[in-house]
Amino acid sequence: MNLVEVIRDELRQATIEVRRNHRTEEQNKRRALGEIIKNDDSWTLDTIIKKTKDLRKKPLSIDDYIKLQNSLIQDEENIKGFLSVGGSIAALIRDLTSIKPSIELAAAHCCCNIALGNKSQCTTLCKYAGPYLVEQLDTLSNPLLEISAWTVGNLCGGSKNAFKALYAQGCLCRLLSLLRDCDIIILPSIIYAVTQCLNEGFELINDLEAVEMSKGIIERGCYDNSSGIWVLALLSSKLECRETLCTILSSVFDLLMVKINEEPSDTKLITAAMRLLANLIPESTGFAANVIFYNPKYSITDVEKLFNRLLLYPHVHVRKETLWLLGNLYNHPQEQVSQAVKDLLPRLDNLKLAIQSVTI
Repeated sequence: MNLVEVIRDELRQATIEVRRNHRTEEQNKRRALGEIIKNDDSWTLDTIIKKTKDLRKKPLSIDDYIKLQNSLIQDEENIKGFLSVGGSIAALIRDLTSIKPSIELAAAHCCCNIALGNKSQCTTLCKYAGPYLVEQLDTLSNPLLEISAWTVGNLCGGSKNAFKALYAQGCLCRLLSLLRDCDIIILPSIIYAVTQCLNEGFELINDLEAVEMSKGIIERGCYDNSSGIWVLALLSSKLECRETLCTILSSVFDLLMVKINEEPSDTKLITAAMRLLANLIPESTGFAANVIFYNPKYSITDVEKLFNRLLLYPHVHVRKETLWLLGNLYNHPQEQVSQAVKDLLPRLDNLKLAIQSVTI
């Protein structure tokens, strides 16, 4: 498997995981702690079809809309039943452009939950509702903007064709503008949508957009959480982004030093930090490598402890990332860097064990 295939596979798996997590978040969003959705908070398939036929004639009540939202998030078969009613999406679009904010928001939530369906369902929704959802990214209503961004993210992550269509409609351009300037409350949904665009459109996103994406994450200070730093980790494989990303290398290494000692460990963040470091280390000046070996904040003993912990990390993919990073340091064009890692290797007691564990 070549590098491009590896990246594609990792992006595909990341998309599946993030969308699965978002489905769970949506299922839990309106629940009190420890509660489950009661039967009277959602509908059977027959009731969904009946209510969808009613929706074609006029907007549902807010209570019914909430039940429809809950029903759509429960099962893809419920989404299939909703879409089987002719004119169902047209009815949602009508309400998505309603003059009543409550109806507008309710319809947007339904779109968001449909967008968590399968590839075919995502493509169908995007075909008809995509332009309206992209337009809602310009709304002044924070609640509507937030759910629209989540929906766009779900669509982009669920279907390559949906991403291509939304990208052509200026979706990413709007998201990047929001990434720079949106309210802090909205930021997680924007980062989610940007991540899904990157996952599905890694090869389609141009260099200027990639650099703007990395600058947006950095300027908003979002690289100290797993969502933001994962975007930067993905972008670190693009040569055009590396100069920008090198500006935060010291902060990322500081973060790694802290997180490796926390319990429970933030595996996603640690993985992203390692990927970011490993991709940037080969730059020819030695600047990136010096963040590790010639950092005034840390002694060589601190670096030794860090790598030994990473080499024994419970998740095998973190051990692989660590070995990859060490390999990039070992093969560095700067002799000073290469020698520094050669001096370090005999002090890494867990190195042989890590190599054996990833080759079994």
